Amino acid sequence: MRTARYAIIAAGMIFVVLSLGMQSESTAKSSLLGPEVSGLRMGLRIITRNIEGKDTYDVRVCIRNTSSTPITLVGRAPYEGKPDNYAEWLKAKACFVTFPEILPPTAQTAGPVRTSPNPQTTISPGEEFTVSWSSHGRYLKREDYYSTTPYFPSDGLYGVRARISLQTSEGREIPLYSNEEAVSVGGSVALPKHGVAYVVHRDEEKQQVTLSLGSHHRIVKGDQFHIMGRFPSGWMLTVTEVYPHVSLGTEKRTGDDKDMEPLPPANAKAQLWEFGSESAVRESSVEEAKPI
Repeated sequence: MRTARYAIIAAGMIFVVLSLGMQSESTAKSSLLGPEVSGLRMGLRIITRNIEGKDTYDVRVCIRNTSSTPITLVGRAPYEGKPDNYAEWLKAKACFVTFPEILPPTAQTAGPVRTSPNPQTTISPGEEFTVSWSSHGRYLKREDYYSTTPYFPSDGLYGVRARISLQTSEGREIPLYSNEEAVSVGGSVALPKHGVAYVVHRDEEKQQVTLSLGSHHRIVKGDQFHIMGRFPSGWMLTVTEVYPHVSLGTEKRTGDDKDMEPLPPANAKAQLWEFGSESAVRESSVEEAKPI
């Protein structure tokens, strides 16, 4: 009797351990995918290697069908020629959202209107469609993938998610976000310099602008931020004073738009353009003590 009781208890303990192990494995597997939308989930894997001071990124993006029916996806391509298949389309259109926020380079594109069929693929239930590539330097994709790949402005540890809007053969649109991956740039795990600020105040009398980033975001004197106006004109702001959470800057208009205001509008998004000098980093630590 006692032997049988011990056998039952042992069997129960083994079942619990196995169940926990299965649950942990399932949870870990699910954590490599973003949230489910209309039967699809997107996964992202980024492996970073820093060799002799140069970063290489091995990137993998997958779309998994978590529904019980096949899903056919169509890649809407406006121009003739590439992409010729769905893998090329997915690689070109996958975008990235980062923390700290940074903006991708942009450019105007054109080409002959597409008359050939759009690339497409069908994903069976439980299966996934995957693309992968490698890139170097400070881009997650080649530089010519305008508007879809961020440029890492400084060394540090970034949080990165992939995002995309997919279209089905029935005309449904499915917006997807992936899981978050940690990406170390320059072999560093420190907080990167933030790359995007907002105009929080304009002083027309002093011709001065207040930005939403300060020394806590690694901003220093001499940093320059660019704000787009009507293409190709805009404003270039140079940081002159730094406080813990905001900074002050003077502006210079760029381009030939004569109707452009002397100061950028409130809430305008400013992109980090050039870094200040290293000596300004030491000076900014003193500025943190100033109230504002």
